[in-house]
Amino acid sequence: MRYVVLHHTGWKGRENHYDLLLELPSGEARLKTFSTLQDIFPATGSELKLISPHRRAYLDYTGPVSGGRGFVTREDEGELAKCAESKELSLEFSGKRLLGRFRLRSLGAGKYILEPLMQRPQKGPKGRIPSAQAEGLG
Repeated sequence: MRYVVLHHTGWKGRENHYDLLLELPSGEARLKTFSTLQDIFPATGSELKLISPHRRAYLDYTGPVSGGRGFVTREDEGELAKCAESKELSLEFSGKRLLGRFRLRSLGAGKYILEPLMQRPQKGPKGRIPSAQAEGLG
């Protein structure tokens, strides 16, 4: 599975924003899509709004959006592992900017918050946890 983060700009009457598009294993023809509420790259603590599913072509697309709806540029992309889905969606991102395990927790009314999940420390030589990870820096 894959994901992409697109920066959507230049749509008259709309604020610039980022779209997080997810390819999920359900085999759906369209991508589950979330939009930031501000013009800030989605990261820990970001509030996102679930919007209408987007075409799979957006996984590889950069350029103008049809109907005069602005322009999208790719800000991040990578492999996506789905960990679990219930009222929240747990995901593992392996991109350049989104990296690690997160959950999209529902706030109600189609709004979600992106939260980190606890990382399992990687063991170093002789089974020791590297100091940066032990201090919460890794």
